[in-house]
Amino acid sequence: MNELILVVVALPLVAAVLASLMSEKSTKAIAILGSAIACLVSIFGITTGGNIDRGFHHIFNAPWLPKLGLMFSFGLDGMSSLLVLLTTFLTVVAVTVVPAPKQAVRGYYISILIAGALTNVAFASLNVLLFYIAFEAALIPVLISIGMFGGADRSKAAIQFFVFTVIGSLLLLSAIIGLRIETGTFDYLTLKDSVASGGVNPSLLRWFAIASFVAFATKAALVPLHAWLGRAYVNTPTGMLLLLSGAMAKLGIYGLIRFTLPLGGEYAESLVPLIVTLGAVSVVYGAAVAAAQSDIKAVIAFSSISHMGYIVIGAVVGDDAARSGSVLQMLNHGITTGALFICCDYIARFRGSRQVADLGGIWSDSPLFSRLLLLFTFSSVALPLTNGFVGEFLILLGAFSQFPIQTSVAAAGAVGSAVYMLWMIQRSVYGSPKSGTPKQIVLGVSERSVLLALALMVIGIGIAPSPLLAIASDNGHKVSAAMQPEVK
Repeated sequence: MNELILVVVALPLVAAVLASLMSEKSTKAIAILGSAIACLVSIFGITTGGNIDRGFHHIFNAPWLPKLGLMFSFGLDGMSSLLVLLTTFLTVVAVTVVPAPKQAVRGYYISILIAGALTNVAFASLNVLLFYIAFEAALIPVLISIGMFGGADRSKAAIQFFVFTVIGSLLLLSAIIGLRIETGTFDYLTLKDSVASGGVNPSLLRWFAIASFVAFATKAALVPLHAWLGRAYVNTPTGMLLLLSGAMAKLGIYGLIRFTLPLGGEYAESLVPLIVTLGAVSVVYGAAVAAAQSDIKAVIAFSSISHMGYIVIGAVVGDDAARSGSVLQMLNHGITTGALFICCDYIARFRGSRQVADLGGIWSDSPLFSRLLLLFTFSSVALPLTNGFVGEFLILLGAFSQFPIQTSVAAAGAVGSAVYMLWMIQRSVYGSPKSGTPKQIVLGVSERSVLLALALMVIGIGIAPSPLLAIASDNGHKVSAAMQPEVK
């Protein structure tokens, strides 16, 4: 079924169109149905695999603007399969458990559906210009969502987010156009072969390596290109934030692995020590800034800088274990951070504040919620037997032999993350309420079901990560094959 990725992309878009035409009361049901079917189809794509061609399966090609070399060209490998699945799953979660603003229910759900679909186009694209278009277009519903439904500082957040991401992306566009002029194609696989055979001007490869690194490092919020993240995350409505932090930010890491390293040639390889160093700095910096925050949402937001630092290190060091750990950690980060942002949203709605100084007493009056929050926190600090431990351990293990100093610094940052996250939990969840009469955090059936499902993923991946690691490390690998015992 080579049209699988078209189905995954089209279903949320069709749901968005139907939601715009139907009554506002039916918008949420349409959004849930469309995104849920897309998620099931993406699971089918991973479990069935398909014929593998040069490392990719479910390859689909159709002309769009052939004179410009622009094709609807899609294909999935292990990494992109997991990221497409993550995006579709987070879209389901976002439209299911996060209430829409009463003043614009239809616009809220439509923006989430479109953002998820465009993100998946970018993850699955085998045409570099199509990737760029989706990479940029996915920002539009995010900016609209921040501007319409965001927090008190939403105007500055939207402007800062736009300026940072667009400047980096324009550099990437110039490099892509240069490759097209040099090689006559936007096809990823053809470009990859041309670079490997030495058929591309070295100065152009140098520019592509630098320009793509800046664009993707900005998207991944790698220090010092991270300044947009704090204000954007705090002011983005929770539903869209699940996609922005859980999936879209991964486009930066994905881009480094998929485009910068293969198409930047030896010049991209020469950037690896710098990238690893910036990753280690990001780990420590994110932990330090997160520890200084008084808003729970800001703590989680800045902790993402720290976690993305680990993922960047694993993505570029060239070690198989580290690369597999990095891909798995992209999935883990989306699950864990998404769960934490949902919990933060519930605290704000039921307790009326996200400030640590105003909270307390949640453990005693909301036992299920508080215990789930603690589990997600354990995952965030990479406690063994949680999903966060597996990815971070493989990254540090694979990177240490090549970059011992940077890896040691990153490992020290892991200790810092445990300190500030557990300190946040101790002050906000335990003890007595700091102010007013506490209101119990009540989870409805859908909210309870989704959070319990996320909790099972945290534990399940932590205990049995092998099937997902097999997909992450082996292009086109099937889950069913990964779960079979090895035969010698």
